[in-house]
Amino acid sequence: MNGKEVDDLPRVMMVVPYFPTPVTGGLERQSHVLSKALVDCGVSVQVLAVRFNASHLAYDIRDEIVIHRIPWSKSKTLRAFQSAIGVAKILTKFRNTYDIVHVHQHSGFGLFALLVCAFLRKPTLIKVPNVAMHGIAAMSNEPLGFLRVALFRLAEAAVAICPQSISELMCIGFARNRVLAVPNGIAVSSGDPLPDRQKTDASTHKSQTNPCRVVFVGRLDVQKRLEDLLRAWSSVWQEMPDAATLEIWGEGPLERSLKLQCRRLAIDSSVRFAGHVHDVRERLHEMDVFVLPSEAEGNSNAMLEAMAAGLPILGTRVGGAEMMVGKEGLPYLVAPGDVDGLARNLKQLVSNSHLRQELGERMRGRIENIFDIRNISKVYLEAYRRLVAGRADSVGFLSSAVVSEYLGP
Repeated sequence: MNGKEVDDLPRVMMVVPYFPTPVTGGLERQSHVLSKALVDCGVSVQVLAVRFNASHLAYDIRDEIVIHRIPWSKSKTLRAFQSAIGVAKILTKFRNTYDIVHVHQHSGFGLFALLVCAFLRKPTLIKVPNVAMHGIAAMSNEPLGFLRVALFRLAEAAVAICPQSISELMCIGFARNRVLAVPNGIAVSSGDPLPDRQKTDASTHKSQTNPCRVVFVGRLDVQKRLEDLLRAWSSVWQEMPDAATLEIWGEGPLERSLKLQCRRLAIDSSVRFAGHVHDVRERLHEMDVFVLPSEAEGNSNAMLEAMAAGLPILGTRVGGAEMMVGKEGLPYLVAPGDVDGLARNLKQLVSNSHLRQELGERMRGRIENIFDIRNISKVYLEAYRRLVAGRADSVGFLSSAVVSEYLGP
């Protein structure tokens, strides 16, 4: 890349409170993956985050990304003052080192950054990482929701990662031509071979030598509806004992109650709570089926990683799930709370490794063709250029076809 091309690249300040490491949530991982992809394109990337870990430095450089961290108190009241002062200080002090600010979520931390940028006359892009009561609707219904919406609308443009996000943005008066519809992405190495998970005879579907390994990855909270998964698993276990095991990777407030539910359903011998799992993406290659029964998702990062590992996806028709799995995976999505449908799909995939292998290969193909972060970062880069040039009204024309095709008539 020659000097002129580098000079033409906009310099980006990312605003995301919890920036890895050690946070492994989907929103945080996505901001990290995008930042690294932009750096690979020659873009100067800085991050404004908080010092949520004692090992964090106020100023750090990781993966060629400059990280500014501000204090983060355990006291909610003190934290609000600290974050406001810290955000204003960093954005003002370093205003000559960035051209655009990309806010990755609409918490108070991110919304205050928009306010500061309005005074600094810096163009801003804000992302809506989730939907329904975890998205714009939740923000609108919170105390002083009207004020939060007003701050949100200070952004010149917004990122919607699924059709539902676009609808929610338009409900608060955000102009469609200022909405960049683009899915989350993932780093892809097309040369990585997929494991052969076929364990049955495709014609007879005889019992497999090793049990099918089904995995859930995520936080153990209400949004994920894991109670539904355990009820569905009870049906699978009763009909097909010893044919499969269920692994639950993650931590959260519902862990104890979920373990008690397993005992009540007499399925605890087939369910393993693994807690926090390191190297999730690499470990997914050891699994056979990925399941996510959530009531709300934007673009699940865990689902992207499972698709990249060549796993068939069982999930719910929420957020961007239909867009992510496409027509190939649509039959294996059910409505949130449809325990019978989830159990039926589990039984079908547990009993047929040929189907699992075929569906998993198609999911991997969608990752390579649609969700490669290298291609998605180029869309963001062009959006940044247009915003810096004062052409926010043209950002919507960059929207990804894979999102737009699910908007309907």
